[in-house]
Parts: sequence; structure tokens; C-alpha cells
Amino acid sequence: MALKHAKHLRSVMVGYLNAEGANTISQVKYLKYLAVSELDCEKLPETMSDVWSLQALHVTRSYSLIKIPESIGKLIKLRTLNLSGCIELKSLPDSIGDCHMISSIDLCSCSKLTVLPDSIGKLQKLRTLNLSSCTELKCLPDSIGDCQTISSIDLYGCNKITVLPDS
Repeated sequence: MALKHAKHLRSVMVGYLNAEGANTISQVKYLKYLAVSELDCEKLPETMSDVWSLQALHVTRSYSLIKIPESIGKLIKLRTLNLSGCIELKSLPDSIGDCHMISSIDLCSCSKLTVLPDSIGKLQKLRTLNLSSCTELKCLPDSIGDCQTISSIDLYGCNKITVLPDS
């Protein structure tokens, strides 16, 4: 399936997708919205970072997803990142701080997430951060205080967080 010629395709929603299908979707250069409820691969394909126009990325309930590539920082138009239910995801890459347009990050039920990168403090437009049920998360980075527009941080069920940063 060749989607690179689908010049007017802006939105894709799919229930199940493997790495090959994700690589195919990444050929759609003008895609703005991508929602995959079950991505069957351990790492988000590097080619996803080539979709320069992407504004919303929802990869939810992807139980085998362990890693997001550093190249995600190329998605400079990204406003929404939803990785809820990716129970094997352990961290976000430092390059997430290069996605300056992000206003919402949802990591709900990423139960193996242990750390957030310090670069999250570079997200000056971040308004909401959902970390509910991130049961292995032990702390928030001090840089979280640099997110001047943040209005909501959901820590429900983050029982290992015992102290919040002064910032």
C-alpha cells in the first residue's frame, strides 16, 4: 500500500498496526493526526519522525512498545503526544524537549515509566501532563518548574513519588 501519493490525507485512525504499516503511514508527508490503538512493535519506527506536519500522535494500548526514538524531536509541530496504556514504556527520549509546540502529554498507565527527561522543562507551551498510574515513576525532574504554562499534572496512582520538586 503506497500512501506517499495521498497528498490530501490529513488524519489516520487505526486499531492495529505493525511496524511495516507504521512505515507505510510515515510516507504521508502532510499527515496531521495519527491515532493507533495497538502498535505491534517494541520501538516507534524512526520513519515516524519524517512526518514533519504531524500535530497529534496517539499511540495507545501498545503493550509491546518499549522505546520512543530520539528522532521524535524532529516533530516540531507536534502539539499532542498520547502514549497512554503503553505499559512497557520505560522513558521518553531527551529530544522530546525539542518539540516546542507540545501542549499535552498523556502517559497514563505507562506503569514501567521510571523517569522523565530534564528536557521536559523546555516545553514552554505544555499545559497538561497526565502521569496517572505511572506506578514506577519515582520523581519529577526539577525542570518541570520551567514549564510556565502548565496548569495540570495528574499524579493519581504514582505512589512512589514522595516528594515534589521545589520548582
